Amino acid sequence: MAQSTEKEIRSLPLNGGAQEGLIFGYAANYEAYDMGAFNERIERSAFANLDGYDIHALLNHSYDHVLARRNKGKGTLELRADEQGLYFEFSAPETNTGKEARTLIERGDLDQASWAFTVKSERWENVKGEKPTRVITEVAEIYDISLTPRGANPSTAVAMRSLESALAAEAVEPEQTEILTPNNMEHNQESAENPAAGVDASALAGGLSSSQKRDMARFNIVKAIREARTGKLTGVEAEMNQEGLAERRRLGLDTRDAQMGAIHLPDFLNKEMRTNTVTGGTGGNLGGDLVYTDPGRYVDFLYPNTPMLGLCSVAENLVGNVQFPVQDTDYTLNWNTETGAASAQDLTFSTITMSPKRAVIAAAVSNQLLAQEYSQGIQARMVNQLNQSFNKGLEAAVLVGTGSSNQPTGIYTALNGTAQDLALGAISYDDLVDMEALLAANNALNGRLGYVTHPNVVAKLKKTKVDAGSGRFLVEGMLDPVQTANGYNIYSTTLSKKTAGTPDTYGILFGNFEDVQLGFWGGATLLVDPYTEMLSSTVRIYVERFMDIAILRQKSFVIADDVTI
Repeated sequence: MAQSTEKEIRSLPLNGGAQEGLIFGYAANYEAYDMGAFNERIERSAFANLDGYDIHALLNHSYDHVLARRNKGKGTLELRADEQGLYFEFSAPETNTGKEARTLIERGDLDQASWAFTVKSERWENVKGEKPTRVITEVAEIYDISLTPRGANPSTAVAMRSLESALAAEAVEPEQTEILTPNNMEHNQESAENPAAGVDASALAGGLSSSQKRDMARFNIVKAIREARTGKLTGVEAEMNQEGLAERRRLGLDTRDAQMGAIHLPDFLNKEMRTNTVTGGTGGNLGGDLVYTDPGRYVDFLYPNTPMLGLCSVAENLVGNVQFPVQDTDYTLNWNTETGAASAQDLTFSTITMSPKRAVIAAAVSNQLLAQEYSQGIQARMVNQLNQSFNKGLEAAVLVGTGSSNQPTGIYTALNGTAQDLALGAISYDDLVDMEALLAANNALNGRLGYVTHPNVVAKLKKTKVDAGSGRFLVEGMLDPVQTANGYNIYSTTLSKKTAGTPDTYGILFGNFEDVQLGFWGGATLLVDPYTEMLSSTVRIYVERFMDIAILRQKSFVIADDVTI
């Protein structure tokens, strides 16, 4: 099979210990072990190139806790493949990490070893049998040997994709032999693409492989939450958590302890969770078997419309802070005589920085609801509600984020008091044209242009005539997304700026929404707390994700926040 570039992690009992400052044991052996859907075995030849790797000995796979290192065969980490497996030993460093590792091993608190690797070559045996065997014949890279208090649930997603290739090579269709249960039945629905690469806060645009889609379809959020209460995930939920952990480490993000009820969701799972929402009928109005009616009607919250997320630009899998150099000046064309001297010109730049901001939703789920593991309706609604809640918060931040208390700075806050902040009152056709003219004067009348305002303002403009004789109205068109104002699409959301008063005043903005950048640092993390609300038979769930918003060019927008109706 071809080399895989995706990191895998395997664990086993340490089979060693700590003596007189020396820490030793086995990270891998040659015995076949059960991986659930298949067996796996490592041949001794897999470790033939140990002197070609840069390998760290770590505490719990954390590069913040280095114990030893072997770089191209040299260093403080001794590593060899003997008749039993991959043996390692090193002298515990006189650091806090070294002392901690030595003490915990001697007490028996650290009794597992893991190793992180990629596969260069492998073969499959008994492919058509009840339980195929994956034989790893050569390792492409070994990243680390880690001491852990609990062996990681092994991720099998990479191997399963390899098995699919082996099956395909023998003209076997694995889907034909899969037993469909309520846990893995897929709804034959197409995922609607959001316009202009704008997407759910927890679902970014991008295609998935067939195996990733199958993993996603098998993932059961209710089962994941229920198992996270005990700190022990199984099946595809454990695989997803391992992929999420690997992704977060690759992006330099902190990880949570599985014993504390953490579930790390990889970004590709976040991308496609929304496929379980209702898409049947006209405009998605038919629920079909997603409607949950037993043992009682589950009534959704009425969430606001979030059009901004379908208009803004998106960047995903960011690492660290991201800087956007902004060109503030341009070159000037000068006309000189044939021998006249040309003056050198310098461009000036400013910088806009995006940094990962932690966004959290705290939810409560009853134990009775978590018992509905086999209800596709309950799963779909839980996922949909979490998505909608993130979307609502992100949309509000794009529009009216304060820029304080770790909030991003929204458009209204960024433009407040600038030349792009107009005073309009009761809107006329001239006002809409003036907003357009201001962007044209800034050379910013291009890109993904549109108006965004409150539904009450849209309703008023649909009843306001352009003039006395034309029979035209400021907003025309019966249904989204074809409503237009001044020739541009106009979108409405109750999250748009509104100030209570006598009378109430509303906000309206016009601009190029390509210049709003949404950034995401990896997938979401699900934290399950079974204790805080235990007296009310409720499990508290925290969903966190790191994201940020940047207004790349303020002159691409014009606002007014004093609109009356």
